[in-house]
Amino acid sequence: MTEDSQSHPLGVLKKKLRFFVLCGFWLALFISTHLPSDKIIDLPNNSDKLAHFSGYAILAFLLGFWFCRKKPFDLKMASTVFGILFFYAIIDELLQIPVDRSCDFFDMLADWIGGIIGLCCLWSLFLLKRRTLASDR
Repeated sequence: MTEDSQSHPLGVLKKKLRFFVLCGFWLALFISTHLPSDKIIDLPNNSDKLAHFSGYAILAFLLGFWFCRKKPFDLKMASTVFGILFFYAIIDELLQIPVDRSCDFFDMLADWIGGIIGLCCLWSLFLLKRRTLASDR
């Protein structure tokens, strides 16, 4: 993004929207993973792994997209986002213990795999955008 697009009212609105969508989703994800176990409906065994996977895929995409507000997506940025998600998944699982939820390694694994897939989706989007811009020239 250029300096002009950052100061343009629509550019500022997009920047704020990215931030609020990221924060809103992250807060919803945190709340949903910290509800006491007696408040959760009975689901088939291990079906929560899909929820962990998809939640972290979306979180990785949104967090990576938010990081891209100043510079293009690259491997360093992807590594930073994955590092944040890697440690957050561990903290998230450990913080479930006080609310009578289980701390499950396979939930963390689903989180990490989802994070990688979310970042791959974001990377694909940027490659597609770059290819589209190159073909328009």
